[in-house]
Amino acid sequence: MTGERAEVCVSVAAVPPLPKPQDEALDALEADQVVRGLFAPDLIDTYLSAKRAESRALDGLDDVESRRRIADVF
Repeated sequence: MTGERAEVCVSVAAVPPLPKPQDEALDALEADQVVRGLFAPDLIDTYLSAKRAESRALDGLDDVESRRRIADVF
């Protein structure tokens, strides 16, 4: 069991980190044909459009104001 765990840990360590800024994550999603292939094209395109509009609406706001606006929506 210990050898299997070590092997899994090495495999997970080889996975690249997720992009931190939302815009980078959306660009990565848009470019990832494997992930895009799992969903209907209209779903991915609509999601990307909505999240980019959200990002533009929050652009330039400080963290407190961004969180307030997001909390207002939810």
